Amino acid sequence: MTDLNNIFKLIDNSRNNIIDLLLKLIRFDTSNPPGYTTEIVEYIREFYDGIGFRSRIIEGFRGKPNLIVDNNIDGDTLFIYNGHMDVVPATSIDKWVCEPFKGCISEGFVYGRGAADMKSSLATIMYASKAIVESGYSFKRRIEFHFVADEEVGGLYGTKYLVEKGFVKGRYGLVGEGSVRNNVIYIRPAVRGGVWVKIKSYGRPGHASNPKSGVNAVLNMARVLDYIDREFKLDKLYSHQILPPPSISPGTMIKGGVKENVIPDYCESTSDIRIVPGMGPDTVLNHINSLISELKMVYPEINTELELVKSIAPAEIPLDSPIIKLVSNAVYEVSGYKPDFLGGTGCNDATYLINDAGVEAISGFGPGDGALGNMHGINERVSIDILVKFTKIYASTLIKVDSLDG
Repeated sequence: MTDLNNIFKLIDNSRNNIIDLLLKLIRFDTSNPPGYTTEIVEYIREFYDGIGFRSRIIEGFRGKPNLIVDNNIDGDTLFIYNGHMDVVPATSIDKWVCEPFKGCISEGFVYGRGAADMKSSLATIMYASKAIVESGYSFKRRIEFHFVADEEVGGLYGTKYLVEKGFVKGRYGLVGEGSVRNNVIYIRPAVRGGVWVKIKSYGRPGHASNPKSGVNAVLNMARVLDYIDREFKLDKLYSHQILPPPSISPGTMIKGGVKENVIPDYCESTSDIRIVPGMGPDTVLNHINSLISELKMVYPEINTELELVKSIAPAEIPLDSPIIKLVSNAVYEVSGYKPDFLGGTGCNDATYLINDAGVEAISGFGPGDGALGNMHGINERVSIDILVKFTKIYASTLIKVDSLDG
């Protein structure tokens, strides 16, 4: 039996090395768009080559390679770690405490774009792997690490591509998305889905000096967006024991009008709707159509069409899943408490692992802090204490999973 305490001591003594590894990952600008990952893939590949693991580069789109690493054992894959390398672009750079793609340390945090979402997860799983190898532990079962591209734009050339091409085959897994809130560690066993809907509003052009000469498509669009925002009822009709209820953000994108003195005859907008298990795109489209029909009773000149832009399905695994129990025990070992469940608001690559590849995967378990980490915001950061803790938790997880029944 491996002495985890020795591995934990090794990790404690490597605190600065873990920080340096995260800073190196942050310095690869993987902003998506465009989301290029060639350089960071090469760096991670060399890291794992150095500890005796094998790797394969799988590229679905030029400049956006994915990296699959395994522990040099053949046979069926028991466990898959999934983490994305791309990040959202950095904005308001003059307001950061340091250059977002240089990174820095301040008051117990590592700052930089991707520090919380989710290069801290990549750094901790990488160093956990290294610590296990340095401890002399020998794996018995095949495990894989999937470092993927394109998650921030829906995973088309990342996890989704790997699943579609047959590269994702495993019994259990976890996605390293942040599961910390206010320095408390949680487990995310489910993930919401997303439906993006385009509304097209049609009117009739006329001279703007005479509002009655036309039908204003922009004004009608405003009425529609306001009404569906006020009367959205799916959160009352559908619920989930862990995830937040369905939500809608109307008009996240909008365009219309041709000239300031012409009544616009066309306007289009896109709305973001998040859904829970038991719902799909038809649920959303039917509901919005119903709301618009109600509104047309008051404003009969409204003339609209709906178009499904794209959708991502929600996903979940049983709360008594062996991988959840195992991870919970790993947290207890390191932190002294059993983690509660947490429901995140967004979507992630767990959808493809669970629904399409049949992997029993935790939807989010990583060091990013949803309350303190400023994910996607200015001065994104991760706690150094949590960084070290998660390196230990991941190390314990990997060793425990090696003993799981397949």
